[in-house]
Amino acid sequence: MRRFIVIGHRASTSPDFPLDDLAGGAGRMDLLLTAANAALLVSHDLRRDSEATLILLGPPDPPRAIRLDGTRLRSLSPDLRTNAGLVRQALAHAEAGLLGTARPALHPSLVGETELVRARIEHPDVAGAAWQDPARAPGAGTIPREKARA
Repeated sequence: MRRFIVIGHRASTSPDFPLDDLAGGAGRMDLLLTAANAALLVSHDLRRDSEATLILLGPPDPPRAIRLDGTRLRSLSPDLRTNAGLVRQALAHAEAGLLGTARPALHPSLVGETELVRARIEHPDVAGAAWQDPARAPGAGTIPREKARA
């Protein structure tokens, strides 16, 4: 199983974000959805052995996590606006207190960023983490040990 974690520092945690302005009004939700598409889509099919977790850290109620499970996902469109509608529906379920019940393959939850980073370190099978703002990534601004010794 390949697992991808995509962190959006400004991505909206409210289901009221505009579908027509994913790059601005939704806090660059377009980048998160593009990464999820890359993780889960292959030509004319879904990648069943992958999972993408979108971490939303923007206003008004951070943090939120939405996990898209490739083994249970019925359909995912290459169209970002359609997928943003799925994320919006998952956030609406989370806001209503129905965590984990949006759709069988969409799992909205309240989870902290540090918990996910810790899980990434403890489970090396996670394929990658993409940071919307690389300056805020863990260890940003530090020198790797190999370079520090040289």
